[in-house]
Formats: sequence, C-alpha cells, structure tokens
Amino acid sequence: MNHIDLPRLNAKDLEPWWKKKEILKLCCNQLEKDLAPYNIILDFKDEKLSYEVLFSALRIKLNTLYEQPALVREILYRIDVPESWIYKVAMEHESLLDSITRLIIWRELQKIVTKLILSQTFDQNEGDY
Repeated sequence: MNHIDLPRLNAKDLEPWWKKKEILKLCCNQLEKDLAPYNIILDFKDEKLSYEVLFSALRIKLNTLYEQPALVREILYRIDVPESWIYKVAMEHESLLDSITRLIIWRELQKIVTKLILSQTFDQNEGDY
C-alpha cells in the first residue's frame, strides 16, 4: 500500500481555491449541510458568489447567535474547528466574531479541498490499493 502525504492546508495554501467558483459552491453546500440542524440557512442563488459574500452572510447569521455561546461552541464542534484555533486567532487584530466566521469557512474549505485531493490521488493510483 502506498503512503499518501496529506497536504498542509494553511490559509496561504487555500487562498487560490477561493478563486474557483465550483469550490466556493461546494463550500457553501457543506456549510448549509452543517448548519441546517441549527436552522441557519445560507441562500446564495441570487448572489454573485465570492469569499466576501460568503463571509458576510455567515457573519450575519453568527452574529444573531453570538449571545448563545454554548450554541456557537456546538457549531464549532460540529464543523470541527478546534478550540486551539479560536485561542490562537483571539490574539489577532480582528473581532472574535470575524475570527470565528473566518475559521468556520476556512475549515469547510479545508475539508472540501482535502476530499478533492484525496479523490484524485485514489483515482490516479486505483490499482495500488
């Protein structure tokens, strides 16, 4: 069995993916799926989809939940945003709400890109496994 090196998907590595509309749409779909149990609906059908539009829409929704920290923590857990990331970005020069919004979107994109890279790797090496 071949060893697969998972990509390091930090913010700089993920940046080029934001320019791909199909990736943005996949990210939106993943967000909608993960947020549906909390009745958070992000509808982008009439919007020109971009990172900024996605960020703004999610930020508005999260702002309505901001007075319910337990619910916000539950959402972060569901999306798999580690608490350590929150502590790390808390020292940056942006609001906590902006940081949480950015980390949620970043984590969703990270999951999508990882799936795409792994599916291409498995497709290319199908006979090796």
